[in-house]
Amino acid sequence: LISFGAYAALPEFDIEGSWTAKVKNEKLRMSLNIFTEEEHDGAWHTTTYIQQSEFSGLEMDKEQEFKLIRDAGTLIFFGKFRGNRGYGDFEFIPNENFRKELDKKGFGSVKDSDMLHLFIGKIDGSYLKSLEKLGYKNLPVSKLISFGIHEISIEYIKNVHKAGFKDISPSKLLSFKIHGIDDQYIE
Repeated sequence: LISFGAYAALPEFDIEGSWTAKVKNEKLRMSLNIFTEEEHDGAWHTTTYIQQSEFSGLEMDKEQEFKLIRDAGTLIFFGKFRGNRGYGDFEFIPNENFRKELDKKGFGSVKDSDMLHLFIGKIDGSYLKSLEKLGYKNLPVSKLISFGIHEISIEYIKNVHKAGFKDISPSKLLSFKIHGIDDQYIE
């Protein structure tokens, strides 16, 4: 890990890594290099866009700790922004209450790395309730993660349903999204 003089040594976390970011129009393009202790997950990389206002404690041109909090957990960032670019380390802390909610809804034991995928995909309690209302219950966690990765919004699902595909399966819904099929395409 990169060491910043103002910070004590980081405690050990199951998911941690490094980040870089570029700020443009109040939005951060964040690249995360993720390292896990889970077997077979090892390391992976993702890039995501996040509104600057979603972070708590973020200041420019300052070495700092700042956070991004969502239902699935908290990303704690350590680092610095210089101008419109930033860099540093992070750790992910899963939200145990959300994990329990997932378990109650039949998703079983959800791994920390899956919690991070849900976090990045913006899968939250409201999204889960909306999915259930639309008839999508008992999905595997991997399908929820895929919905997040491919940005399958509740609005998208409703539009596909209105276009005549009310009973579309989760897998077919993913295929539609991946191939750019939406209500306008169907018409």
